[in-house]
Amino acid sequence: MIAAVLAAVISAAAVAAAFRQLLAVGRLRPQQPSLLEEAIKTNDASRVGRALDVLFPSGWSPALADLLLRGEAKEAAVAELNEQLGDVDRDLRRGGDVPRSAARIAMFAGVFGGIVELSRAVGTEFPDYRGAISALGAGLVGALVSAELGRRTRDRVGDVRSEWDRVATLFARKVGPLDPEPGRYGSSGPRNKSSRRTRNG
Repeated sequence: MIAAVLAAVISAAAVAAAFRQLLAVGRLRPQQPSLLEEAIKTNDASRVGRALDVLFPSGWSPALADLLLRGEAKEAAVAELNEQLGDVDRDLRRGGDVPRSAARIAMFAGVFGGIVELSRAVGTEFPDYRGAISALGAGLVGALVSAELGRRTRDRVGDVRSEWDRVATLFARKVGPLDPEPGRYGSSGPRNKSSRRTRNG
């Protein structure tokens, strides 16, 4: 029964990984984009700053605020915005990968555990197939649950992406269409956060 227990443990771990990914995608949702929309309408620098703090908690540079308030520093602001959106886009693209992998791992663990348990049972005087059935069942359940979590993750990715599109639209009104491949700005290396404003900076 050891192989069956291991298959159950691995399947449970796979389901947990898929569930964590579902939660992680949810955390990528932009926080209160309506605050930024309202701040832009009032053209209040302090309100824009607070809204950007909420929207980009990892930090942002004054170029973004200048763009929204005065339409200044267009090139630097667009580059930074595309970098910010590119980070989100890459994380969202990875959103569906973990559940798919988890489903495959759970199924493999179940099949492998079932084969091991079956090989032990075959040829004995009183074969006991409960271990093989348990391993296969654990793998199948883990794969099905992971697949369902994957479906929900993909749905959530679509919802989160649409909300970030709303944010991008707020900036696009100032600078025109944004880079269709925002990730390219983040591909050259780690961002220089020394130029970013933070909540304490």
